[in-house]
Amino acid sequence: MAYIGNQLQSTSFVTDVFTGDNTTTAFTLSRTPASVTSIVVFVDGVKQASIGGSGAYTLNGTTLNFTAAPPTNAIVEVIHLGVQSLVNVPADATVTANSLAPELRAITAQQFTANGTGTTFALTTPPISSNSVIVSANGVVQYDYTIEGSTLVLNFTPTAGTLIRAAGMGNILTTGTITDDSVSSAKLQANSVSTRELTNSAVQANNIADGAVTQSKLGPDIDLGINPLLFTGS
Repeated sequence: MAYIGNQLQSTSFVTDVFTGDNTTTAFTLSRTPASVTSIVVFVDGVKQASIGGSGAYTLNGTTLNFTAAPPTNAIVEVIHLGVQSLVNVPADATVTANSLAPELRAITAQQFTANGTGTTFALTTPPISSNSVIVSANGVVQYDYTIEGSTLVLNFTPTAGTLIRAAGMGNILTTGTITDDSVSSAKLQANSVSTRELTNSAVQANNIADGAVTQSKLGPDIDLGINPLLFTGS
């Protein structure tokens, strides 16, 4: 069944094991349970009651408190059925460029000089949206503009000489197109192209010139239909 979120994974229950000494009643768990009912406690294999009037233990954060100290050498086993939910928040200044998606790492800035009549400026790459571009005119941030593909369209006409700066906070990744006649044989994987896949232009580029095939290039089983007797002298 389809679902949204991280891939589901199965993990073992976390288990803490202690040894009783007939004195200690407080044991520190390895993590904080969500509640007292989120753990199962055994003493020498006997399950202990967690709730009710005869509860054998209570829970305070990561501290498991027994009402009576487990006997000497008794094995105390605590199985965690669930842990308190934690939201992982990266520490300050720990998110690097490599942690971001490629399109968010592609931060670019371009500057244009207005000519007094033009209102459109061609960006080198298309931004994700108009909200991912900060546009300024002579250092003053502008808000009256739109983005059409890779074109910045100002809804006002800046005066001649105005410096228009467009700083993109992320760009759409585009698939590069190989230019014509730029792939050499060395760039192809061995046996990746068969003779059937050659284009007409590739075949034509290697056409044999007219009159270049001589009799010596032909196999003995090829008959050109020429009768040598016609050329013998009298």
